[in-house]
Parts: sequence; structure tokens; C-alpha cells
Amino acid sequence: MDREAKQQRPGRRQSMRDRHTRSTPGLGRKPPDGNLGHETQSQSRERPLSQRVVDACPRVPLCTGPNFDTMYSFAVLDLTCAATVVLPQTERYQILEVIDEEHWIPLIAAEPGRYELTKESVGSRFAFAFVRTRVNMQDPADLRLAAEVQDGIAVEQAEPGSYQQPLTYDMDEILALRKAYNERKGKEGVTSEMIFGKKGELSEEMRNFGVAVGWGGLPKEGAVYPFPDAVDSTDPHTLTLRDVPNHPRAFWSVTVYDEDGFARGGHYNVNSAFAKPDADGAFVIHFGGDQSQPNFLEIYPGWNVALRIYSPVGAYFDGSWTSPQLRRC
Repeated sequence: MDREAKQQRPGRRQSMRDRHTRSTPGLGRKPPDGNLGHETQSQSRERPLSQRVVDACPRVPLCTGPNFDTMYSFAVLDLTCAATVVLPQTERYQILEVIDEEHWIPLIAAEPGRYELTKESVGSRFAFAFVRTRVNMQDPADLRLAAEVQDGIAVEQAEPGSYQQPLTYDMDEILALRKAYNERKGKEGVTSEMIFGKKGELSEEMRNFGVAVGWGGLPKEGAVYPFPDAVDSTDPHTLTLRDVPNHPRAFWSVTVYDEDGFARGGHYNVNSAFAKPDADGAFVIHFGGDQSQPNFLEIYPGWNVALRIYSPVGAYFDGSWTSPQLRRC
């Protein structure tokens, strides 16, 4: 996982931008925690296995709990031959995450550089590698700039190999397990900091929670997901955010989902890139009620809220900052 350039025989260097297509990524892999939606236009080009550049779209519900803050570049890699993921020089927030075949997360990296992946360093022959690139979805100019940054992401690999599905699954059993873990999460006090990480850093049971609750979620060094307590009401509510403890290059967001983990309507996400503070500098997120209110989000029966803090800093972990809860208006 060395960031430094390594000597290796010449291979293919390929952008992670894929041809425009509506097909979903197959290869026996569930897409990342959201960010699977409509794909951006680009020229067809050869690339190792499945690589696509995508941004989240609530009208294409191909995965649960999508975020609407980043665009993703991703690839399934056959590491029979070592591969190197290259992150370009940029001031824009960007983070690489690698997931092995057993859903452990052996690597996250948020700095420009070269990251070599091998079977030994990852822990399996196949790896799912994807890069989050920050974007303001409400700004067409920023969408274009983010896409340009994505074009700088590359994979270098002498031989791309091929994918072979190693296992078969009983989908009904998988869905039942996912439901059971999601029901247990709140009752057992399981938080996002406990369920994503490297093999050996957390138990298999906690790993299973991560797979069920939010496959592809980042370990706590990359992001935390402090879900406010759910409320069984469609009365208007607010959530007030002050001094959110994220790294200066990173950001926070608030998203409303339905009971199945999908976004609805036209107002479902507020991001620190465009959220409006009040006179005291606090960000008051309004759920339901008057749509003309700043930072307004729609609610409906079965709604729930996700707060995401990317690259959290010390105040989150030492308890000096407390995650806010919903308040009825």
C-alpha cells in the first residue's frame, strides 16, 4: 500500500472514466454506499474490468443510503497482477477506499499519490477500489470541474486479468440477514465508528453490521455517520449544526431517506457547500413545514435522517462536540 512510486514493468495506464452506459456494475459486487446512479458522459476506452464514473441519482435506486455529496470512480481489480491506483494533485476533497472479497477495508487514502495494491496487501485476489470526489450537485460548473478531476484518476496494471465469481449466495437469506442486522443496530447501540475497518481491527460480527447497514461506508478516519434518533411523526422538525468537526478540506451533509433507504422528492439533501447559516453562524436544517425556509428538506411517513461528517477531527472523537438530535417545531 506504499504511496511511493515502485519499479515495475511497463503496463497499461487507464483513466477510471468509463463509456456512457445505463448498465449496472455486475461482477458479483454490490455498488458503494450510494453514489450509484446516472453516469457521466465520456469516450469509450479500454480499462481493467468494471470502471465507471458516477454520481448519485435518487431516481435510479440501485443501492440503499446513497450520498449526494460526491461523484465516484470505481473498479473491480484482479490482483493476480499488482495494480496501482493514482490519485491526481488537486485541492478538491478526494478519497480512495479499497474493499476486499470479505468486505474488510484494508486501505483508505485521502492524499494525492500512487497506491499499489497486491493480493498480499489487500488480502484477496479481487478488490473493489473506488474514489469519492467532492462535488456541489447544485452547481453545474462545479459538476464539470469535479469531472475534470476524476479524469486524472488512473489505474496502472500490466495485465488486467478477469473476474471469476468465487462464491454463490442465497439472496433471500442475505436480505433476511440484512434486515435483522439493521433492526439490531439501534437496539444494541452500534455506531458507524464500530463497523468499518481493517481485518483484525474489528470483529467479524461488527464487519457484518457494516455490510448490512451501509456497504462501502468509510472507516472512522474517513467519515462518520451519526444518525439522529428516528422520529415517528411527519410534524416539522429541525436539526441545528454548529462547529461541525470536519477537516478544512472536507465537509458535512444531511440527507433524508424513506424507510427503504432511498431519497424522494426534490429536496432531500443539504451539504455544507451550499447550506445557509443563520445570524449566529449555526446551520438550522428544516424538515417539513414551509418550503421557503432555508435548508428545507421534505419529509413523509417513514422518513429518517443521515448526518455525514467527512474526515472528522478530534472534537468528534474526544466528546467535546455532541451530535445534535431532531427537535419538533
